[in-house]
Amino acid sequence: MFNQIVKVIILFCLSMILAYLLILNQHKLLKFWNHVTGQVTLQSDNTLDQKDSTQHNVKLSNTLPIDSVIDGEHSSDQDDFQCTTTPVEKVSVKKAKKIYRWKDNTGKVHFGDSAFHSAEAESVQLKHRKELDYFSLKITGDEQPTRFSDQLSTRINKVFLLLSDMIPRDNLQKVTVDLKLFNNAKDYQEYSRLFNRFLGKTTDGYYMMSLNQAVVFKRNERQAGLVALHESTHVINAGIFGFLPRWMNEGIAEYIETMTVTGQAVQIHPNRNWTRNGVIRKNKLVSFNELLSASYSDWDSSKKASYYATSWALIYFLMDSEEDQQWLGELLSEKAQKRCQRSISLELIDNRYPGGVYHLQQRFNQWLVKTPSLSTHRF
Repeated sequence: MFNQIVKVIILFCLSMILAYLLILNQHKLLKFWNHVTGQVTLQSDNTLDQKDSTQHNVKLSNTLPIDSVIDGEHSSDQDDFQCTTTPVEKVSVKKAKKIYRWKDNTGKVHFGDSAFHSAEAESVQLKHRKELDYFSLKITGDEQPTRFSDQLSTRINKVFLLLSDMIPRDNLQKVTVDLKLFNNAKDYQEYSRLFNRFLGKTTDGYYMMSLNQAVVFKRNERQAGLVALHESTHVINAGIFGFLPRWMNEGIAEYIETMTVTGQAVQIHPNRNWTRNGVIRKNKLVSFNELLSASYSDWDSSKKASYYATSWALIYFLMDSEEDQQWLGELLSEKAQKRCQRSISLELIDNRYPGGVYHLQQRFNQWLVKTPSLSTHRF
């Protein structure tokens, strides 16, 4: 009788261990099953860790008593530096489309990009600004309306035009923006689990540096447009600058995501995640000394939202004047030439900014006091 009880206990323990191992390796079993059944899934990247990603949407901690104004979460929990050189090309001039001119039966002159309309159509040489080939956009996953890709492509192009006004064109790189977009939450979660990413329900997107891919869950078109531009900005940053400190990487992405384009006019609006309920005016920001020296574990602490808010506010402040915008451009230009060097530190900012970090903090504080409401930036 005693021997039977021992056997039952041993079998029970073995079954528990087996169940644990099955759960731990379920993504590998899924990949094996898909291989057997002929289904295609992307191979799991076992080298991917939290540092390789930036999850879009920030959920405020209890230290920031703000209503549900934030669109979700970002996270990254390792401080190990690893520079992954993403594939890039030199920026080149796009091949100009041919323009044709012809007259109809009434003698009226027409212009178009095809000679099909008339056998007498002649090619016209137009004087226009050369258009540069900054990027290619690849959208996979669930099918999206053509207007979504068109609008995203237009805004990404404006991001490059903005950067070209801040840093020398020779420092720019052509970047492939690889965006995977899901309309279904279950598919989005299952795809993420293939890479050992177990996302919260509020996480709408993230960037995987190891795959150089932005992944977005679409709740509605407006939200998807904001998140897609945010994560695409991380792809662009990786392509041009390589490694950026997190405050700068997230600050630039938070700044860019609110961009709107009307004709040729570009507007970047204050990010409502951080302006509603006075987030940046009620002592919810951290000092620049703390922000610029924060580790990845610091970013995933209870102060996460404060780090995001301060990063966005610092970039918005620097972009609010020509003098500071030029200083930021010089810093980014130097970083573009040293893509895989971890060079933008607290000490560097303290040495480079006129008057050091102390003066930067003072000017920022004065700017907040003198600016009752932040104005939209127009380019």
